[in-house]
Amino acid sequence: MANEFEGKVATIAPVSEKLLPGTMSTPGLLAYLTIGKFCDALPFYRQEKQFARTGPDLPRSTMCNRAAKAAGKIDPILRLLNKELLSGPLIGLDETILQVMKEPGRENTTRS
Repeated sequence: MANEFEGKVATIAPVSEKLLPGTMSTPGLLAYLTIGKFCDALPFYRQEKQFARTGPDLPRSTMCNRAAKAAGKIDPILRLLNKELLSGPLIGLDETILQVMKEPGRENTTRS
């Protein structure tokens, strides 16, 4: 019986460009950190504790640096979204008043 793959050469797809070259951060990890922080209100220090329980050593300083670098990479998309937002006749705002600690030039009891 002849092998149907005989004489054929396997090809491998090229490796995709990394979002943050020089790091081991995958797009999935960056999405996980960002969603945790901004959608689930989970600060990096809490995520650091979660990672410590499961094994990987991922300090909050690393999370913060990677999140900032990833944000820089998507800046063109954010600019397009901002342009689209400003092109409409109305902009919806949340005008909830709250106390901001250590706001320059204002007392800690002042509402902003």
